[in-house]
Amino acid sequence: MLLLGAVLHGVLAAGLHLWGRWLARRRPGAWARRATWLPVVGLALVLADVVLLSAGAFELGAEHESAPSFARTVASAINVTSVFLVPAWLCYLVSLAALVVGTVRGRARGR
Repeated sequence: MLLLGAVLHGVLAAGLHLWGRWLARRRPGAWARRATWLPVVGLALVLADVVLLSAGAFELGAEHESAPSFARTVASAINVTSVFLVPAWLCYLVSLAALVVGTVRGRARGR
């Protein structure tokens, strides 16, 4: 399941990155360069989350004797996910908004 999520985030990040590169060629500027690399930063955050959750899954397999240890591991996984996925999605959304604005402005000016 983690692998599927990582692949879907990779496809999303690649699509936004390619759109950003296309827009940066048409409308050069600092904002376009930043919007191009924001999805890559988001993907890096997601991959860090996957690595840490995978390590937690191995820990869960080793300590399955008691319910409190299971609860601590699940709570830890939720905390790790919130720390990494929220900024990742913010990177995706900011990049998407900047790319949409850049594309619409370019069409309005006839480029």
